[in-house]
Amino acid sequence: STPGSWPRRAMSSAGPLALPEDYETRYGRVDASERPRVAALLADASALLLARYRESEGREREEGDNPSFDANACAVCCAMVSRALCAPSVMAGATQVSQTAGSYSASATLAGPTGDLYVSRGDLARLGLGRQRIWSIRPRTAADGEGDACV
Repeated sequence: STPGSWPRRAMSSAGPLALPEDYETRYGRVDASERPRVAALLADASALLLARYRESEGREREEGDNPSFDANACAVCCAMVSRALCAPSVMAGATQVSQTAGSYSASATLAGPTGDLYVSRGDLARLGLGRQRIWSIRPRTAADGEGDACV
């Protein structure tokens, strides 16, 4: 790759759900030293979202199967990477931070303190995944198994 450009990496035939250019459009220019990390995180976030799709839908994703997923996957992928990049490295592992100065105090709770990629409930709802499904099972009766010795 040339200086100032994004590194290219071979992806599956489906490719990533979001490109580095999509990330920059949403969150601003990325420093050249961080570009390989952003590209890798976008690939990781794409893999994570596709795994959640398979888990939720019971099949591989195909364009058009889930319009909500198709419309929002790029934005959710970028948001996941932004959350991972915004985790403060000086407080790695901390889940809460408090500061006090005189009679004033402030505290914060960190959602992703380690900088790991994660899919939030809001992300799942936006993608149309994680919905509850209703199933029913018809009880088996003796008439169903006529001739079976084990009924």
